[in-house]
Amino acid sequence: MARNMDWSLAEELTKKTQEEIEKIEKVHILVVGKTGVGKSTLINKIFRERLAETGIGQPITKHLHKIEKEGVPMVLYDTRGLELDAETQNQVTSEIDQTLEGMAKMQKHMHVAYYCINASSSRIEDMEIRLIEYLANKMPVILVLTQSIGDQALKFEQYLVNQNLSVQAIIRLMAQDYKITDEFTIPAFGLKELVERTIGLLPHQVHTAFNNAQQIDIERKGRAARRWARRYTVTTFGVGFTPIPFSDATVLVPMQIGMMAHITAIFGISMDRATALGILGAIGGTGSATYLGRLIVS
Repeated sequence: MARNMDWSLAEELTKKTQEEIEKIEKVHILVVGKTGVGKSTLINKIFRERLAETGIGQPITKHLHKIEKEGVPMVLYDTRGLELDAETQNQVTSEIDQTLEGMAKMQKHMHVAYYCINASSSRIEDMEIRLIEYLANKMPVILVLTQSIGDQALKFEQYLVNQNLSVQAIIRLMAQDYKITDEFTIPAFGLKELVERTIGLLPHQVHTAFNNAQQIDIERKGRAARRWARRYTVTTFGVGFTPIPFSDATVLVPMQIGMMAHITAIFGISMDRATALGILGAIGGTGSATYLGRLIVS
């Protein structure tokens, strides 16, 4: 009997988690940069589910691919194979205009753009400056300097600062550890700063979506989860005073399933029945779902 109840609760938790994710307004991010600057590495490191590899990369124009995955409340638009010349730049800007117009008809917006440049090249072309300025008139732009190794990257950053580009931030980063020798490796850096600056630029209504999708700042997810847990605590406070023994179980169990589903959606855990059983098992199954509710009320 208990086993059947566990499966029932697992199915309910899976269903509720999916419902919570479907309620989240998706965040839309444009990722721009030449081939080989490390866009795919950046996407896979900063966002969960390895979107650049496992997401659906649907071509929507010649130069733009839409990347999304079920259960991740985010849509990425990647400029594939971008090598700038005058003709290509005109095509890209025209395609972005068309994409933005199509999104506007559906009351959607491009929330932020990451323009990626390989810092080790220490150069930015006039075509790129014009494209950055064009994008900045459409959406907030963060200039991301990938593979930022050593003083050369610092000097390049200062050079770009002096250009007074219309960007919201310039961030140097290494998306993954860089091995110099067997004994020395430069650790990855800059990803958390990129997450923080992005959150600061996004409209409040898509903060939840971005927090769900990002996998760098786990403490940020934890703070959001604790805020929701406190809300459930307030909601369930009166239930603990029910005078009839165990009558509160019918109220507390659904509440606990709702709380776990909401927190699971915040953390961005891909949910199936096996995962749901693991979560329920961690608190002892169906009986302790009620007990956990009583504990929170206490």
